[in-house]
Amino acid sequence: MRSGICPKCRSASVHFTRNGIRRGQAFGLTVRGAWSTAQSEDFVCTSCGYFEQYFTPGGTLQKIAEKWPLIRPANRSQPGDR
Repeated sequence: MRSGICPKCRSASVHFTRNGIRRGQAFGLTVRGAWSTAQSEDFVCTSCGYFEQYFTPGGTLQKIAEKWPLIRPANRSQPGDR
């Protein structure tokens, strides 16, 4: 999406804004477990409706890395995996 091409329909009808999607009452996104509000970059394809949202770099990403569980890739077995 950041390239201006939709990965779903291959259209060049991708639009961008910062903090364009509000969730909850605060400006930006409230991040559960990180006790902070994150700023975002929002991309929408107006041809098919596909949407991507990214946190802007900063302390919120580090807080998420510390507090949220990490999803391991399915093709890598970890000790204790079944």
